[in-house]
Amino acid sequence: NAFSFPEEPVEVGSTWTGTTQTQLPNVPNPITMNYGYKVEGEEALGARHCIKISFSSDEVKFSVPLPDGSGVTQVTTRTEGLMHFDPNDGCLAKLDLTSWTTPRMGKVAFEVVNRSEQVLL
Repeated sequence: NAFSFPEEPVEVGSTWTGTTQTQLPNVPNPITMNYGYKVEGEEALGARHCIKISFSSDEVKFSVPLPDGSGVTQVTTRTEGLMHFDPNDGCLAKLDLTSWTTPRMGKVAFEVVNRSEQVLL
């Protein structure tokens, strides 16, 4: 995932939107993801003073070629999570992310939920 940050100062309750290009495996063209962001507060992570920012993407639909070359499957995906951004170092100190991906083949859909946590040590 890639994220968009505003140029202007923010405070608790500030919101903004951003658009990113995400390259997915086996998808020839990048997928455009529209995100909404909100500053939730501040929190210390060890010695880092971080800004907590929640985010969520709009649902995106795209096609992926089947591995055997027999056609394509339609996929729907979206993400949401919470990041801890360290404004002093200009980096993410922690990222909690959940994504929902649903490929469809005919009338059958498989929902895949991935949750990850990344922490800068």
